[in-house]
Amino acid sequence: MKRKLSIFALVMLMCLSAVMVACQPEGNKITIDAPAELTMSVYDTKELNYTASGYEGELTYASSDSTVVEVRGSTLYALKEGTATVVVTAGEVTKDIAVTVTAATNAPAISVPTTNVRIVAETEFAFAPAIKMGENTVEGELTVNVADQTVATYANGKINGLKVGSTTLTVSGTYFGTNLRPVTVTVTVIPDLIVSLSAQEVTLYTYAPAGEEETYPASETVTVTVEEKGEIVNNPAITWSIDKNNAVATVNNGVIAAVAEGTATVTVKYKTVDAEIAVTVEKTLLEADTAYAEYDLNAKDDTNDYLVFDIGEDIPLADVTGVYDFTGGNKEIIDFETDAASEELRLTKADILDGERVIVVETATYGKSFEALMATKFLYTAEDLEEMMVLATEGYEVKNAQSPGRSFYQGADGYYVLMNDIDFGSKTFRLTGEESDFGFIGTLDGRGHVISNVNKLANGNGTHGMFGRISGTIKNIGFVNVVGSYNNTNTNTNQNLWGRFPLLGTINSNGLVENVYVKGARTALMNSVWGQGAIGQYRNGHINNLVVDMSDVVTNLSDNGGNKPGAAIGQLVNQPAPAEGYIKNVYSVSSYDVVGIGPGSRYLNVKGYQTVADFAAAENDYSSFENEWWDLSSGIPVFKALVDDMKNEEFAITNGDLLTAGSETTLTTDSEWEITFALENEVAGVTLDGNVLSVAATAAHNATVTVTATNLKTPTNSVVKTFTVLNIGKGGEATDIDLSDEAASYEIEMVKAIVPETISAGSATLTPANYSVNGTKLTLTAAGVTEILEENNKKYGDFELLIVDEDGAAYSIELAIVTMILYDKEDALAMMPAATDDFGYEAVGGLANSTPTETQAAQRRFYNGADGYFVLAADIDMEGEILRFCHQDYDFKGILDGRGHKISNIGSYEYPLLNGAGTAVLANADHGIFGNIAGTVRNIAFVNVVGGNDTASPYNPKSTRSVALALRIKGGLVENVYVSYTAKETGGWGCGAFGIFDWGSAKIVNFVAERTNYAGTSFGANDGVINGVGTSSKVTNVFGICSAQGATTKQGTLYASYDAMKEAELDLSGFDSAYWDISAGYPVFKACKTQA
Repeated sequence: MKRKLSIFALVMLMCLSAVMVACQPEGNKITIDAPAELTMSVYDTKELNYTASGYEGELTYASSDSTVVEVRGSTLYALKEGTATVVVTAGEVTKDIAVTVTAATNAPAISVPTTNVRIVAETEFAFAPAIKMGENTVEGELTVNVADQTVATYANGKINGLKVGSTTLTVSGTYFGTNLRPVTVTVTVIPDLIVSLSAQEVTLYTYAPAGEEETYPASETVTVTVEEKGEIVNNPAITWSIDKNNAVATVNNGVIAAVAEGTATVTVKYKTVDAEIAVTVEKTLLEADTAYAEYDLNAKDDTNDYLVFDIGEDIPLADVTGVYDFTGGNKEIIDFETDAASEELRLTKADILDGERVIVVETATYGKSFEALMATKFLYTAEDLEEMMVLATEGYEVKNAQSPGRSFYQGADGYYVLMNDIDFGSKTFRLTGEESDFGFIGTLDGRGHVISNVNKLANGNGTHGMFGRISGTIKNIGFVNVVGSYNNTNTNTNQNLWGRFPLLGTINSNGLVENVYVKGARTALMNSVWGQGAIGQYRNGHINNLVVDMSDVVTNLSDNGGNKPGAAIGQLVNQPAPAEGYIKNVYSVSSYDVVGIGPGSRYLNVKGYQTVADFAAAENDYSSFENEWWDLSSGIPVFKALVDDMKNEEFAITNGDLLTAGSETTLTTDSEWEITFALENEVAGVTLDGNVLSVAATAAHNATVTVTATNLKTPTNSVVKTFTVLNIGKGGEATDIDLSDEAASYEIEMVKAIVPETISAGSATLTPANYSVNGTKLTLTAAGVTEILEENNKKYGDFELLIVDEDGAAYSIELAIVTMILYDKEDALAMMPAATDDFGYEAVGGLANSTPTETQAAQRRFYNGADGYFVLAADIDMEGEILRFCHQDYDFKGILDGRGHKISNIGSYEYPLLNGAGTAVLANADHGIFGNIAGTVRNIAFVNVVGGNDTASPYNPKSTRSVALALRIKGGLVENVYVSYTAKETGGWGCGAFGIFDWGSAKIVNFVAERTNYAGTSFGANDGVINGVGTSSKVTNVFGICSAQGATTKQGTLYASYDAMKEAELDLSGFDSAYWDISAGYPVFKACKTQA
């Protein structure tokens, strides 16, 4: 029992202990009273007044990212957007607060009472800057600095004004460690007495038309404000005065009134302070009612030294007191007189400047301005253009006066207006030179008109063009058929010339070329390696709306490696790339680039095309040409003045009416403009490609083909031509008629018996009495041959003999009517007198007054021309005899066709001297065999030609040049020709020339010249296979073989040997296989198997 009581007592004791523990005070358990989340904005602060139950100490706080939220004691500072955890600690207990910082709703900023402080010297101004967050002032760091502390200082919240002047005060500061935007305050320290005027300058007028008083005020009121010690003075005692005794203006209590033109000074005085008003009284200048007028300062038949100026009803003539030029605001006095009888105002011409002018005519109280054009000359005729050259260059010195071919004025000026289209009749127009000091600084306004047919001088405009250097303006004008080049030689110095050959000139600084059309002449001779174009060189200036058509120009522009020709602009030189928009809307039609060589490419709409058709197909933006000078109806800009000419031009397709089956015909017209062709009907076997009409061999005989030719620039102008197709069979082999036989008749073998209905050759339809047929034999009488020649206006030639039988079938036979057929040396020797039969004898250097017979015996010279058609029927050995036709100044106009044969061993001629001093030797020297070739030399080899100098005689001085074939090709053809050449003694200029010395407008195709005995190892200037630069020629497959080498040969490629030529791996496919063998890798004339 006792044990049970003990156990019960123990249990009760344990329960009592548990109860006691359960009933202890709550203060012994710590609980932090703080939110789990908190949101702040940047720049916010928050005081943390949180408590912890059961904890008697101070709470502490810590931030997990103090760059976002910084804890300073119990205050949170939000520094930037983001999140951080703030840990609250009470003894051993902590609690986390997730703090989110959002963007600022208010930014701190420096606040100042004013940004403009105006303070009287030696006084103070209260100035207390602060940092504001919205409307609240917050604590931060502020600093105040004064720029000029001699004017003002800052201390203790006050600005102290030290002396009159101005400075700045800058307030800067930081908040939360962030620099705030500084605030700048202007501090003006003023004197204790200020006099201010409502106007310090007053402009008045002598006269105000009714209703225009505000525009031309005759008076003005100036008010005065007085400030003393920073306070406005009411009704201050002001003193007014004016200088010049009221002659210009008066002043009355601030009202200033105009009296007369001039200047004056009004003085305002208050106590010890003065202020001044500058008064200007201008004579009233009104715009005249009289319409814009134009005057010709050099009008035809006007010999007066004065110009009658029209003032209309604007000013009474009797009231005129003065006249001056007011262009550009500069006042230049013009002497004048009035003539009451004629009611004329006469201005002295010597005082008048040309151009667009503003002329002011004055009375005592006002003036009126008249806009007028003072033209140096209005241009109506070609004579006016010639006078323009004189007027423009008057007063300028001549440059290069010692060289007439290159002499130009150093400058030209004036204002010229084209009043009509002018045909200059192939005369030359030129002003300054490309190297002129000033160039053309004037203006030529074409007003939509055209100058045409401007030709070259004997020496051409050369590098200069029509205007030389353009520093002025060329606008609204067309130039058609303009030639811009040198001739081959300067007649003064006999010097070969070439270079830049522009049509207009070089554009210089300040130059303007705008709305200009240029069409080069078809016959322009432009042997330029520097750059051809409307503008030879661009140095600066502006070019806008320029169209250049060079499509018809026969030229020899070439790229010499350093200078690339341009059709519109030759070169860009001496300047950086042109500024954007300086060269714009420039188009050319030419096989050459629109712009040649030069720096930069900042152009706008600068393009070139091969043909007008390509130009039209491009569909460019031509909106800049939408003005009164251009027509865009054809899809491209065409100068309007030319449109009517194009539309009204009467032109025709100039080809004959017949087309031969199996042939091609190049269609041509007599139009001055580019023409496009179209087939109007479909004919089997007939096609048209561009301007080439092809007729297949299967085309039907007598089929008709209709072609339309249309002007590309004015499509409404077109012509139609109908052709007839002749499907002609072969009537017989090619036949020669030798006129030297002087036969009564000539037989032609036909392929079969044909009964002719008609026989024709070219323009000749033979009279039946002049031919007969016997089976396959066709016999032409001598009268029939004469009929062919006379009806075709020829002395010889190649013809197609057309035979049409009774059934309409047509047959043809190639017929060559020749002067002579050459079979041997005797025929070759007879050829020379036959060729020169109709020409005079040229005995240059012969004895004075000697007879032709005596001169010929004394000194054999050349004839002054040769003609005829000669063909070789066999190879001919001249056995050292000379072969030659013309003197070097005259032309061989005929045909020599070797037909694949050769003439070899051409030598020299010995003749006795009349003075008994022995004999002289005459070789071909610088004449060559032909002198000048204006005709045709083809399909022939000249082997072992001995040329070089003649021996000296009193009548025949030595020549320094040495050529085999000819001195010059002038419009002729040299084709499939081989020459091997040995020169006798030569020396000096051109001694290394062989083949052809010089060439002009010519065609040279498949020409090989070989010099076998040249002593030197290199050529000098003017040597080589072909010397000289042609002006308008086609040169193809021209080669020279010589041991001497040099880079000076102007055309043709020079090789030291045939092996060297072979190593070059040339494309020789252009050599006619009928005459040449190219299997060895170089061309060998087939008649000369030992050539190589």
